Amino acid sequence: MVDISSGTKLGRYEIRSKLGEGGMGEVYLAQDTQLDRVVALKVLPAEIASDQQRLHRFLQEARAASKLKGANVAHIYEIGEGRGLRFIAMEYVEGQPLNEKIKGRQMPAAEITRIAVQMARALEEAHSKGVTHRDIKPQNVIVSRESEVKVLDFGLAKLDAIPAATNDTPESELATRVKTSPGVVMGTVNYMSPEQAMGKEVDQRTDIFSLGVVLYEMATGRVPFSGSSLTQTIDRIVHAQPEAVARLNYDIPAELEVIIKKALRKDRDERYQTAREMLVDLKALQRELDVTSHLEHSASPDSRSSLIPEAALLPSGEQPTSILTAERQTESTSETTATRTNVSSAEYIFTEIKRHKRGAALALAALVIAAGAFALIWYKFIRQSKATASEHQMKITRLVTGLTGRPGSVSISPDGKYVAYALYDAGKVGLWVRQVSQDTSVQIVPPAEEAWISGTTFSPDGELIYFVMGNNKTNTLSSLYQIPVLGGREPKKILDNLSFAISFSPDSKQFVFARSYESTGETALFIANTDGSGEPRKLVSRQGNDWIPGGFAWSPDGKRIAFIAATTTGGASNMLVEIAAEGGQERLITDHKWTNAVFRVLWVENGRGLIVNGMERSDDPVQIWHISYPDGEVKRVTNDLNDYGGASLGVTADSSTIATILSEWSSRIWLAAPNDDESHAKRITNGKQDGIWGCSFERSRSRPMLSPTVGPKCRPTDAT
Repeated sequence: MVDISSGTKLGRYEIRSKLGEGGMGEVYLAQDTQLDRVVALKVLPAEIASDQQRLHRFLQEARAASKLKGANVAHIYEIGEGRGLRFIAMEYVEGQPLNEKIKGRQMPAAEITRIAVQMARALEEAHSKGVTHRDIKPQNVIVSRESEVKVLDFGLAKLDAIPAATNDTPESELATRVKTSPGVVMGTVNYMSPEQAMGKEVDQRTDIFSLGVVLYEMATGRVPFSGSSLTQTIDRIVHAQPEAVARLNYDIPAELEVIIKKALRKDRDERYQTAREMLVDLKALQRELDVTSHLEHSASPDSRSSLIPEAALLPSGEQPTSILTAERQTESTSETTATRTNVSSAEYIFTEIKRHKRGAALALAALVIAAGAFALIWYKFIRQSKATASEHQMKITRLVTGLTGRPGSVSISPDGKYVAYALYDAGKVGLWVRQVSQDTSVQIVPPAEEAWISGTTFSPDGELIYFVMGNNKTNTLSSLYQIPVLGGREPKKILDNLSFAISFSPDSKQFVFARSYESTGETALFIANTDGSGEPRKLVSRQGNDWIPGGFAWSPDGKRIAFIAATTTGGASNMLVEIAAEGGQERLITDHKWTNAVFRVLWVENGRGLIVNGMERSDDPVQIWHISYPDGEVKRVTNDLNDYGGASLGVTADSSTIATILSEWSSRIWLAAPNDDESHAKRITNGKQDGIWGCSFERSRSRPMLSPTVGPKCRPTDAT
């Protein structure tokens, strides 16, 4: 290889600096002097550039890869020649290579899934256009500061293709072929599929296996197959089974381990057959983790990302949790009781105790209906009273008890007579309606396996319920369905490819909905006719670092639509924006920004305000907010340590009653020896949220003390 000095020009590209090198050539940072952009320039090794057969094969592959335009693929701009050197001009991606991000550590499930979804999306596009990567590994994945993933080197790996073998080729010879192939190093072999390591013909399923290896490494901190030599590594790839993920990282959800196992099947006919299949499963898990992260809080911030998506109903009593001391991780317990807890004078509706796989975080989830004094608070906001709302003024009334399963997607009918909710239980989800006055519930949609419901909406006349539902089992995207408020017939499909609950125009003739496009990364709001006539009209869209995460509402006067606009440009933020129903210029309703998330947007009866639920910062609970209109003054309706809703938020037509899910979490600190049985643990605090932000040991002159590491809820405590 020949170093190229800074300032050297290859065609229209001026070299700035060397970025690195590998078996497939040297990589330089360069300036495109014609288009005034920074690119990565990969200069091919002389042995490839001079081999006409290999060069021709490479050029064919690179031309195919240059057609990939997805958001998660580093794009190929040009294949060129200059100063007698062959090079490829590619998109320069700033960020951290995934191998540096892993560095032998076990990553949280939510982060693993977020990265895996984007990698699978890149493979889906490539495979659909006939391009197989052949060299999927962490070194070829860049993660930006905004958590955007880019997969590098599509179309380049065939440069180092291993000579083909037959079924009669001895394994010793196969290992030799791999070992002597140009550019093949230990780090690459670890991620090879069995068929690739044996020198056989490969197809897109080899990339799926390699992605499974990357997921395994993110989950456990190590690769599933490794040996002291190339030959031993290849032998293990072909014959050995990896150690179970759960034995190495107990915090990984079982669903993620199932995905990894299926991707790592030795027989490629037993693996995921397409990247699309794997993507569907990953996205379903991502949804579950997102929902769970908003419904649950663990005893420390570090364990929040490792909550399992499906609840396990626990008896009252003590369960183990982890606290981080100054010396080592030890076991303590967090406790809850089956007796009712008073939170803002709340009486709980659904009582559901969720657990960490270690039994860490205990939370009480409740579907609540806020009325009475709450209405007074609301009208004080509307009339711009100087009185300050307090959670003690709210009356939160119990609606349902004795429920098994996890509720979600709550909404309330315009007249307040019915509350609709999804119920997740034993891997299935169904739709229920609660008749408020009669204290009875009716199942209107039977439970479906491997399905999800991502939003419910009552029609303005209260006669119908519209819900968005998807099903992994049938490999379908989310669709909009309609059913009478008390059921009685099969749901009627209205529209495909929706991503959130809809919002009706005041006259019920139209509704607004959200749709996302995986191939382009675009999210958009559309307006459709309720009777199904005509094509939906695109109202507004976002792409790249900007998107519409969900949360939108049609105003009572029918003139405008309020929606949440999210961006990572200049830092993550969610803003409340409006646009005329006929289209036009957008307007910021308030300067207030929610850094983490806003879930649902609802108008107040007379259009003089909106209510939203969201998280102002990542460590905050989900709270309810009121925004006056049109001046955009923001006030909290709730201000406590409970979670309110997520996608579950509904308001009656007269704005007097709100339905949502209330989640409460609590923890107490227990002390035990590192290897002692939990039954010997000693409780050392009696508070409700002791150590919720994490604690560490502090040794004073006289005795050890537990002191807060972060947050206000961990006070110095005698640990003797």
